[in-house]
Order: sequence, then structure tokens, then C-alpha cells
Amino acid sequence: MIAIFIFVAPLIIAGAIALVGLITKALCPRARFCWTLTGLHSVATGFALLPSAFGKGFPDIPFDDVYLPFLLYPGWPFSALCARFVSDPLKDRLFEFYSCQRASLIALVWIPGILALLAGSIVWFVLGRILDRHIQ
Repeated sequence: MIAIFIFVAPLIIAGAIALVGLITKALCPRARFCWTLTGLHSVATGFALLPSAFGKGFPDIPFDDVYLPFLLYPGWPFSALCARFVSDPLKDRLFEFYSCQRASLIALVWIPGILALLAGSIVWFVLGRILDRHIQ
């Protein structure tokens, strides 16, 4: 059951972003769809990052390498790719300069979160531009 939730939750959140974007476009026809979707994505990613600022969102040992809000949004595939290709190569350098807790927080949460914000914003902006041209 939890596996279905982990796969479906990012799709539901992305669908909610698109739905709110369509409602915004209907209520305010002058609004650009691309900026609306990009802004909504940024807010959703910010909410996913927010619990880490308070030390929340991490399960107990031995599963403390997983940041639970990222299972919901942007999703575990993106987080796994970031961890494999970006965070893992940087971990040794981070542990040289920061404490274990701070280095882990940067590698597991903030680097994937910032990459998710940038990559997702580009994707939502391009999708919004395409929809802006077709929904006039």
C-alpha cells in the first residue's frame, strides 16, 4: 500500500499544480500560464523543504538517510538520481568542512531540493509556454 502511495503522490501533487494553474488562468485571463505553474512548483518544493529547517522529516536509524517529504514531492526517482550523481560525490568534501549532521542535511536535503527547484521550474515553465500558446 505504501509503495502505491509513493508512486502516486508526486503525480497527484503535479496534477494539483496544473489544476490550480488552470483555475488561475480562468479567473485571471491575463496571467501567463508559464509563470503560474513555475510559481506553484516553487511553493510546493518550498513546502517539501520546510520540515528540514526544524529537524523534522527524517525517520529513525537505520533509515535516517531518507528525507520523507521528498517521497511525496518531487518524488523518489528525482531524489535518487540527485543522490547518486550529485550528493554522493560531494559527501566526502562536505564531511571535511561540516559536522556530520550538517553535511548529511546538505547532501540529503538541500542539494536535491535546490536541483529539484531548478529542474522542475524549467520543466513547468516550458510546459506553461506550450499551454499558453494553445490556450488563448
